[in-house]
Amino acid sequence: MVEGSTDRVSRRPIPGTRLISSTIAFAVEPPSLATPVADQRTVALLQRARSRGVTTFMVAGGRRSRRAERLLSLAFPSEDPELVIAVGRSVAVLAEEGSDSPADTATGDLEDRLRSSLRESGERLAPLKVGLLEWESDRSSNRSGPADSEVLERLRAEGAFEGWLLSLPTDASYAAIDRSRVADRPSLLSGAFSALETGLFAPLRETFAQAPLGFFAKDPLGTGRLDGSRFARSLSDRRPDAGPLDVRELQREFDPVLRLGFLTEGRRRTLAQGAIGFVLHWPWVCAAVVPLPAPERLDELLSHEGAPPVSDDEADRVLALPT
Repeated sequence: MVEGSTDRVSRRPIPGTRLISSTIAFAVEPPSLATPVADQRTVALLQRARSRGVTTFMVAGGRRSRRAERLLSLAFPSEDPELVIAVGRSVAVLAEEGSDSPADTATGDLEDRLRSSLRESGERLAPLKVGLLEWESDRSSNRSGPADSEVLERLRAEGAFEGWLLSLPTDASYAAIDRSRVADRPSLLSGAFSALETGLFAPLRETFAQAPLGFFAKDPLGTGRLDGSRFARSLSDRRPDAGPLDVRELQREFDPVLRLGFLTEGRRRTLAQGAIGFVLHWPWVCAAVVPLPAPERLDELLSHEGAPPVSDDEADRVLALPT
């Protein structure tokens, strides 16, 4: 476990790059349409997170991401060499950005379209720069991983970004990860990983045993089940004329959460802090990627290092639970 101040979020190096990531990374996903007041609140929250040591912000691909990039530029109007901005792309995203027709799978076309897309992101982010590219392979096509990797490596060499992450599906295997490797470069990966979703643990551990690895753990709060926001949304979104809650469905959804109660024993930490502590327990995790929270939840998430770190025994108990 990497030690850090209880006041500021600690940081970890991103293998194969000159970048260092804060151990908490915020996914910035504002609605495509928002009021100026809502935008001002988002900007203020981004600045508040930065003051507490958060340096890594991730933006999904697609047209909705344009607003997120502009808000990041407003929040940080001066150059900040510690900031790491990661942007997401895929063949489908490039098609959405470009035209109504699907993206051509030819390598040359992919490279040109990706280069242009990243240039536009850079213009919206200015004076910030794209630090990382998160690439999601098109599993439904005949595109090969190595062809994508060659394109991404050429763009990295050009300086379009410092490093690129391969986004993994939850059923990824060690063999699939190994095929995506670029010779002489550490693997940088991202994917869903939490105390409720541990499917990637075995292939990631095996990958780390073979070579350097940096992993960005997405959804460490289990789609809001581990910080309570999922349950709060279920109640707040109910219509007045809605029928009674489906108790069986609630039980199915929250029973796995109850089995994690040992992470909060003695009230030493909240479940959200324990969930973040679990993913950061592993040395190959660069950051836990969480949605930008409501202002009242920010301190709880950023104070996770003030709580006792998740022990080896606790981590093993999490991994032993049924999924």
